[in-house]
Amino acid sequence: MKIIFDKKLFKRHAPKNIQKILSHHVDLIDGREVSFEGEEGFGTVEYEDEGQNYELYPVYPDWCREEIIKEKEPIASKQNRFQEISLK
Repeated sequence: MKIIFDKKLFKRHAPKNIQKILSHHVDLIDGREVSFEGEEGFGTVEYEDEGQNYELYPVYPDWCREEIIKEKEPIASKQNRFQEISLK
């Protein structure tokens, strides 16, 4: 499972002054994975804008959503779905 920054949740839960400060960056981090490491309960999101690398901290959990990662189907099983056609 991934934790993803969600612009709609950010606008619903973040204080107005924080929304104003991050207004230019919110579209850039919308949909990016947030790392919640450590025991403080806040996350970090890394992103790039105009060649500059940024790290936003703290990211509050109520600004994020959970996304279930679907396992990729092995290539071999995809190939088995095709029927062989002989042109003889």
